[in-house]
Amino acid sequence: MLSVSRVSRRIVRWTLAVVLAVACYAALGFWLVPHLLAKTLRETLTERYQRSAQLGKVTFNPFSFELEVHNFAVPDADAGPLLSFDRLYVNLGLISIVRGGLSFQAIALDKPHTRVVRRADGALNLADFAGAPEPEPDPKSPPPKLWIDDLSIRDGRATLVDRERPRPLTLELGPITFQVHKFSTRSEGNEYSLAVQSPRGEELTWRGDFGLTPLASHGKFSLRNIQAQTLADIAADSLPFQLTRGQLAADGGYAFSSQSKDVQLTLDVSRLLLESIGLRVQGEIADAVLAPSLTVSNIQLDLKAQTVKVEHVLLERLQLSAVRDAAGQLNLTRLLPAATPDAAPGQAEPWTITAPTLELRAADLKLEDRTTTQAAHFHLAPLDLTVSGFSSPTTGPLQLELETGVNDTGHFAAQGKLDVDSLSGQFSLDATAIPLPPAQPYLDAAVGFNLNSGKASAKGTLDVSASQGVKFAGQLSIDELKTTDKELAEDFVNWSSLKLSGLSVQSEPLAVRIAEVAVTEPYARVVISENGATNIQDVLSPRSVQAPAPVAPQPAAATALPIEIDMVRVDAGSVNFADRSIKPNFETGIQTLSGTVKGLSASPDARADVLLEGQVDRYTPVKITGKVNYFAAVTYTDLHLAFRNLELTSLSPYSGKFAGYRIERGKLKVNLNYLVKKRRLDAKHKVVIDQLQLGDEVASPDATSLPVKLAIALLKDRNGVIDLDIPVSGNLDDPQFRVWPIIWQVVLNLLTKIVTSPFALLGSLFGAGDEISFVELTPASAELSAASKTKLQTLTKALNERPALNLDLPLVIKPDVDGPALLELRWQAERERLARRKLTAPTSDVAKLLATPKDYRALLEQAYRDAFGKNPAYPQPVPAPQKPKKPQPTAAAPVFPDADAIRWLEPKLKARISIGPSDFDELARDRAQKVQSIILDQTGIDPARVFVITAAPLAQDAPLRMQLALH
Repeated sequence: MLSVSRVSRRIVRWTLAVVLAVACYAALGFWLVPHLLAKTLRETLTERYQRSAQLGKVTFNPFSFELEVHNFAVPDADAGPLLSFDRLYVNLGLISIVRGGLSFQAIALDKPHTRVVRRADGALNLADFAGAPEPEPDPKSPPPKLWIDDLSIRDGRATLVDRERPRPLTLELGPITFQVHKFSTRSEGNEYSLAVQSPRGEELTWRGDFGLTPLASHGKFSLRNIQAQTLADIAADSLPFQLTRGQLAADGGYAFSSQSKDVQLTLDVSRLLLESIGLRVQGEIADAVLAPSLTVSNIQLDLKAQTVKVEHVLLERLQLSAVRDAAGQLNLTRLLPAATPDAAPGQAEPWTITAPTLELRAADLKLEDRTTTQAAHFHLAPLDLTVSGFSSPTTGPLQLELETGVNDTGHFAAQGKLDVDSLSGQFSLDATAIPLPPAQPYLDAAVGFNLNSGKASAKGTLDVSASQGVKFAGQLSIDELKTTDKELAEDFVNWSSLKLSGLSVQSEPLAVRIAEVAVTEPYARVVISENGATNIQDVLSPRSVQAPAPVAPQPAAATALPIEIDMVRVDAGSVNFADRSIKPNFETGIQTLSGTVKGLSASPDARADVLLEGQVDRYTPVKITGKVNYFAAVTYTDLHLAFRNLELTSLSPYSGKFAGYRIERGKLKVNLNYLVKKRRLDAKHKVVIDQLQLGDEVASPDATSLPVKLAIALLKDRNGVIDLDIPVSGNLDDPQFRVWPIIWQVVLNLLTKIVTSPFALLGSLFGAGDEISFVELTPASAELSAASKTKLQTLTKALNERPALNLDLPLVIKPDVDGPALLELRWQAERERLARRKLTAPTSDVAKLLATPKDYRALLEQAYRDAFGKNPAYPQPVPAPQKPKKPQPTAAAPVFPDADAIRWLEPKLKARISIGPSDFDELARDRAQKVQSIILDQTGIDPARVFVITAAPLAQDAPLRMQLALH
């Protein structure tokens, strides 16, 4: 019994000892350990870091090795919150003793919150708790043993503050959930998971495993609803653009390992999705880029191999608003980062990036060009682009496919290959109904017409090469072109269609070849305004353009435009001409102009055959034929233009302005020949006017002072036809040489010569000179010489051929010549009368009597006595000088010799004869009647066309002739 009692007492003592020990252990564990932990933590924070920590209840279970810390918070040096949590739970467990290292069955952190601040000086607030630097661990030594069966962070929060930026950044993250299962520093099976959310609804999930020996990790991640605003806040001012909207989502996996210097990282993103992205140029108020959906599929990144492989990139419904400002700067270029100098060669191996398929679908591109006075607008939509075979560095040509609408009505498609390295490519192009009016702002600065309508189409192949230039082969057309003169608000140049078939163009060297140019229903309107300028001058040199200072013309270089056109075909063309510089306005046109031009070439010896036919009106054909080198027209041109049956009444406004008369009737036929060889022009203008008849006179300040009707009468033949040849020649290099002004001057000179020397014209026409303008006369006689009669016969022919001409015959006398001649004739008649009265013998005896001095003296003395009633009182002769005299016969000599008596008597008797005006009038009329009879007798000329007109006596120094006049 005693032994039992003794044993029982021992048991009781041991039990009490154990209980006491346990009680002491429990007391130490439950009370002392929490107290010491709290005290140590507070003292450490106070003494070492000068921080006052907030600490709630601390508990420790010495039996389960469970530690709990509640409501902990510690500030940073700025007294701002740094780290806090609601509860920290740590379960060491007895397994730590067995594993021989630090081991945790569980670590749980509830509602932790950390606030990380980068101050303005760049320092982190976390550095406030940094201790002295510890020596670098030996990379070959294994990490310390550590096991954590279950590590979790629940409902965590994180605040990131960056005050180093010009605009401070604050990011809030939470709730954050993080879990690690079976973590060990001596194994690779450490599983973890991380879930992070933000107040904006962004989510990050990350699951995987990792090991520390060696350092390696594998896992998968997922990003959801990452907001563009968050990315913009993080990037701040480092982005060249504003990221205004959008979100990002991604799913993928990774594999990472690091051993010594061998670091390997592979990233496999199955899908990267950007939605509703908006990019805005800095300082603008509207987005320049809107990307509703960008999907990048199967991204594979290998850090060690330095490769990135992208299976497919798809950008859908992209919207671009491109603006080119007045300085020529494109706003989209401001979305790109500033260019940086290229890295020095050999510094690093280049990354290899491949993307087999890049797609742009249903894009919408708007371009506004403000470099012009009025902004130009272009719209490309829907735009589809596929780029195949992209790689960097390049491994081959890119395959491109492009298709887009153009300004709502046009369509453009292209496909082909582009070699980026050589900057060369081959493409097939197909453009349909591309509208031309949007190009109007580019024309405004150079021309004065509005491009109202028109659409261009093209189809062919395009070869591009940095070394060989550009080549295009195919066809081009411009349809439904309509332009309007801005100044007149009227049609300028229009056509239904213009097609260039068999087109071949190359830039190096420049050459153009076209098999056929076919233009249907072309129309051009030429207008001369009230100030005399043409609409072509106004359109091609608009007033809004400052004309350059005139430059003295220089001889053109002998280089031809390298172009060849096999055939130009014109169908149903028309030209309208209006002249508003005259009143009433003149207007006409060429209709239904059709034909061909064959063999156009820039070669200097090329000769193109021209055949064009049209109508001025229904009954007035126009024909243009010949050979010409249009691209070097000043080198060679041989062109013939023919107009037939043109109604002259349509030209009445011109005749009223320049001739002073309207046109009542008439037809016009014109043949124009222009021959140019080696820059010298020889032009012939054949003008035939039929049945021209002038009408009412028009008061015009521009009318010529020439007698137009006379000129017409001189030119018009007996059939009513005026036939003119107007040659013009000159050197085209002469700056003063202008064809049409010269033609007009030739016509004026011709008319002036005709009306001032009309007989010269008639004489040249009928084989005589201008001497047919006068008739030589004999003093005191109406008789005409044989030469004068011949001239009058020639004039008669001319009058027959010019039935519109009238002739004036002046009554001609010359008193100083005709007077003495008439007196002499009258005296001779008086002598004969006296002789016949005295003699009864025949007339021959009269002449004998007058020739015998003695008888003639007796006749005169008797006439004297009859006239004066007394005998003649002869003057005494002057005594002769005395000489020795020989003995003379006894007969007495006459007192006054016969000759002296006759000379004394004749003047006395002649003085009694008077020549009066009636004598002169009779002589003048005899002369006119003589000329009139030659012109009218048996010639068929209407006597009403020949007028005898009065005229003043001829002057003393004038020749005795009848000066004829035409009218």
